[in-house]
Amino acid sequence: VLFDAIAGLTHEIRRYGLFNFVMSNGDCLFAHASTLLHYIVRKAPFGKARLLDDDVMVDFSEVTTPNDKVSVIATLPLTRDETWSQLAVNELVMFQDGDIVLSDRPNNPVYMSAEEGLEIARAVGVSV
Repeated sequence: VLFDAIAGLTHEIRRYGLFNFVMSNGDCLFAHASTLLHYIVRKAPFGKARLLDDDVMVDFSEVTTPNDKVSVIATLPLTRDETWSQLAVNELVMFQDGDIVLSDRPNNPVYMSAEEGLEIARAVGVSV
């Protein structure tokens, strides 16, 4: 019921322009992409990953337990040696316990390139 309500509001609000968001009610995490949003779900066995924007390696096994599941959502992928997934333009997803459990994706999904997304950001004055 909550997902359907948020989906309805999201459809209405995005008619007014670009509208990316991530929000939570403490039990579920909702993410919507008008432009660029990527996500990754990490779970055991945790490995290492190198950041895209710095020569830094992170060993996730040092900061997690075998029972952890970690979902990360970002405009663009943050690491270079992991597989990130992209939300389609105008897709809404609901994460619960680290996994996507519901999705409202357009019938013919379109995926924006990083260049297109950064150009939109620059056009509205975001420093990227």
